[in-house]
Amino acid sequence: MNRKKINIQIGRNLRKARKAVHLTQQNVSDRLGVERSVYTRYETGDIEIPLATFARICKIVDAEPSVVLDGVEV
Repeated sequence: MNRKKINIQIGRNLRKARKAVHLTQQNVSDRLGVERSVYTRYETGDIEIPLATFARICKIVDAEPSVVLDGVEV
């Protein structure tokens, strides 16, 4: 599977996890120290999430990385 599709799947899973804990994209981006537009691009799969950032997002949305990666086809 190509990277774009993988990024989209991960972004969808992150969005689902974020919404489950009732956070907005702005809440998460503020905690990450990035612009909301950058975080939005992570969730849409437009840009690849750096591994360290992915780990931080998982902590912010209280989701295990394995859960966020569940169903992602590589």
